[in-house]
Amino acid sequence: MNALEEFILKVAYEGWQNNVDTNLCYFWTTMNFKEEEVISQSEIMQHKGVIDLCAGHFYEISPKGILEAENRNYISELEMRKILGERIRILKILNDRREKHGPMDGYVDITDMLTNLNSDKELNNLARTLTFLQSLGYIRPLSNQESVITDEGVVYYRKLYARQNISSRFDSISNLLPKRRGQEFQKLFADVIEQYDWRKESEVRTPHEEIDIVINKNREFYLLECKWQKKKIQSGDIGKLFSRIASRSGTNGIFVSMSDYTSGAIKNIIELLPLKVIIPFTRSDVLKLINYEANFDNLINLKYTLLITKKEVDLS
Repeated sequence: MNALEEFILKVAYEGWQNNVDTNLCYFWTTMNFKEEEVISQSEIMQHKGVIDLCAGHFYEISPKGILEAENRNYISELEMRKILGERIRILKILNDRREKHGPMDGYVDITDMLTNLNSDKELNNLARTLTFLQSLGYIRPLSNQESVITDEGVVYYRKLYARQNISSRFDSISNLLPKRRGQEFQKLFADVIEQYDWRKESEVRTPHEEIDIVINKNREFYLLECKWQKKKIQSGDIGKLFSRIASRSGTNGIFVSMSDYTSGAIKNIIELLPLKVIIPFTRSDVLKLINYEANFDNLINLKYTLLITKKEVDLS
């Protein structure tokens, strides 16, 4: 995504948040972009499905664009938590009703959700959230007032609920003994990655019944190795991960550590490049992902590209 595309999407998202129409003219009359460049970029974005062009030069963000903007962390963590909290609140009401009465009879009167809403802003937020959830097929209206949660909505609700609990799980893991801490940390990191539509598969390996977690997306496969210990990661630690992926066709490695990497570990990662790619994640990377200050796809693309093109290891 280029700078202009990011700017158009960000402005559209802000307009959606504030219920304000957005005009493409703004980009060439105020921000000094070329008109033909803006028009061309907006048409590309419409084709991608992240914005919808309206009458004149007005445009609005699409549901797909909303999700894209949120994955790119265009708003603060606090604002994101508020938005997700409202979605979870609505979906929980619908999901609880479904679990009690079944998918066909789990309808909810939307007017029941108006309880304790005391301002136009709160009402607008509710209306905007309901429209968003309906547009993505997560809820389905049965009448002017009644709605049910769909199968896709249940999946989305569970995903949001898991995301909401990531931070509290991370805090509790920090108090565990080292071996258990490493195991739980690996599960947590895999759950974080799932928020970016990566699939995870767990495999038990002998002789110590340890768990291998493999993540995949768009034919990319990585085996996870997560460490939460005081001592730095050594060359031998990288070698152990390599030995586990060496016989796996099409599978590379991701090494996640809450402690630093030694120069020997970094050297080993680079020397193994002709055979397998092992991408290191640092404590800083983990905290950014936990707090949703970074996008996993962006991080792994950056690290992978730097390794392949320049044989450099990103530990920022």
